[in-house]
Amino acid sequence: MSVQVYSVTLPVLLLAWANGANDVSKGIATLIGSGLAKPAPAILWGAFWTLAGGIAAAFWGSILAANFAHGYLATDFRPDTAFIAGAMSGAFGWVGIATRLGLPVSTPHVSTGSLMGVRFTDRSQPRQADAFRTILLASLVTLPAAALIGAGVTWVLGGLL
Repeated sequence: MSVQVYSVTLPVLLLAWANGANDVSKGIATLIGSGLAKPAPAILWGAFWTLAGGIAAAFWGSILAANFAHGYLATDFRPDTAFIAGAMSGAFGWVGIATRLGLPVSTPHVSTGSLMGVRFTDRSQPRQADAFRTILLASLVTLPAAALIGAGVTWVLGGLL
């Protein structure tokens, strides 16, 4: 295998591992903690659905990528090895750090942020400024908006119940 294949494969595998370490353990812990399953069946259940998710991603990942790329990347953009390795490494880095620190993390959001960072540094391609602003604004607004809506609903329901 060439160096290019390894430089992309390793970050992709590391991101998959970090994502699994972060997400699958929560699902397994929920099954065991709720008393729905013993540890061995819960681990098998988690492994089965992780594999099923990987297979589904192989089939539908290109649709997601095409939808994401529309308006964010130029239509003729062809990512090179450095672009892919950088994006996957950035995502792996934050998912790994967040998992280690016990912080909540969303791999799709992390991947989007990593892609934004890599795309921003790629001087060979035109930037899609509107898409950057939209994604950044959505990222900055969603957490406070969700917190306010959740607090408001709790306050209203607390007064009614």
